[in-house]
Amino acid sequence: MIVCRDGKYFVRDLGIVHTSRIKIEKNTEIQVQSDMLVDFGKVVHYHFNKVTHKHTPTQSPSSHFFKLFENNDYAVEMDENEPPVVRARSTWVSNDENKELIQKEILLEAYDQNLFQVGRSSKRQVHIKLKAVSADHCAIAYDNAKGWSINEKGKDKLSSNGTFVFMKSHDQMTQHAPSDLIPLYDGMVLSFINYELRVNLERKEDDDMRRDKEVVDHANTEQERHAASFKATKKAGDVEPAVIHEPVHVDEPVHVPAQEVVHHEVE
Repeated sequence: MIVCRDGKYFVRDLGIVHTSRIKIEKNTEIQVQSDMLVDFGKVVHYHFNKVTHKHTPTQSPSSHFFKLFENNDYAVEMDENEPPVVRARSTWVSNDENKELIQKEILLEAYDQNLFQVGRSSKRQVHIKLKAVSADHCAIAYDNAKGWSINEKGKDKLSSNGTFVFMKSHDQMTQHAPSDLIPLYDGMVLSFINYELRVNLERKEDDDMRRDKEVVDHANTEQERHAASFKATKKAGDVEPAVIHEPVHVDEPVHVPAQEVVHHEVE
């Protein structure tokens, strides 16, 4: 579901069986929040059940930095000698893959290192030896302002089968509850089962805005005219109801062309 509030657009996942995801692109990153689910290569899901920080993150969401959950209750390490920690456990592995070839648990501590690579290569700090996971798949990073985040920056090309973050938290999935309202940004890629939609937010020209206003004004005038006619006929004892039309609201459109997603096997 797409919602417009105060001129800003949001997306909300209402799905139960098939839930929606946000794809990580070359110039975007998503803040890792507690209870988040991440899909690596469409073959393995990890549930991030512990996320702690050195300080409360202050970075605001933007077109390059997404924050999916509205909850700002960040866990901050009370002991200044303790590092920020992120922990995740696998919750699902594709039947086409060997479950023994993954790390059952990811545990990262930002002592002297703030960037952790994820991939099929044994050189990565998080080693997932599944054929659909790229050798250099993505990275999990820590920054005092952003907190923990996941991205595919600094590579020549994106991973073959993608990195995705589910719109719903693990708890929202379990409870069959809708996701939070997630801000939409131009260029954001939404993933629905086997299709991806790229958001294209287009600003209307003044002429278009004027024409839309004329449509709304005309519809409201017609509504007032029919309402006055209804009152007059009712007063005269004529019980035949007048037709009352709902006012027309014209929102700025979100153009999201669909393209079929192809699943690749990484060599």
